[in-house]
Amino acid sequence: MVRRAQLVLAIGLASCGARHSTEVSDEAAFRHARYFVCTEIPNMVGVNVPSHIIEETVRDASGLDTLSQADLECLNGQPIPDGVMNALRRRVRDE
Repeated sequence: MVRRAQLVLAIGLASCGARHSTEVSDEAAFRHARYFVCTEIPNMVGVNVPSHIIEETVRDASGLDTLSQADLECLNGQPIPDGVMNALRRRVRDE
């Protein structure tokens, strides 16, 4: 039996209050967290979303508790602000 987790997916910016809640498996939660970090964070930076908004999104998004240090490697060499990287590192689970 797959353990189920409640995951709130951040749709758009957290400041807009647009959220969608769904029950997903742990495996799907891992995939979502990696997608969010590797795709959505660079997209937000690329369209000049203020760093503090991205940091709030990272801090408030549930489902990022599955992050590992390896998940952050996709951001190496990308122009991600230090504050955003620090917010992501605070969400990394103990391995």
